[in-house]
Amino acid sequence: MIEKKIVEVSVGKATPEELPTVIRIYRLHNGDCSDVGCHNTYVARNQSLGVVGAVTVKEVQPGWAQLRTMGVEPELRGMGIGTQLGSSVIEDLKRQGYRSVTVDLDLMEPRQKEFFKKLGFQQLDSNSMVLRL
Repeated sequence: MIEKKIVEVSVGKATPEELPTVIRIYRLHNGDCSDVGCHNTYVARNQSLGVVGAVTVKEVQPGWAQLRTMGVEPELRGMGIGTQLGSSVIEDLKRQGYRSVTVDLDLMEPRQKEFFKKLGFQQLDSNSMVLRL
């Protein structure tokens, strides 16, 4: 059995100095950078590597949030960073009183659906998934 390497991260809100790294990571994934800001962007930080992933959240209406853009450094994909990041953000949204979180799927990225299923999301329609908190 092949042992999967896990990169440990801590998750918190982005600082102004980290936003250029977030935007660079999103652009590597052709992600939308229009909503990126310190107030709504979480980063995954590794002690030796710095920012290795990010997710930007948008409030759709009270109690309902949307994961707008999410990305991990390409060479570090598959090492648990996205799972740690997603789980931490979901817990924070729950603490803030959100009742549901949605995500729009990139149909060109087939692994996305399985990733969000692991986090507890369920299919809403062909293009989106929802997580009830």
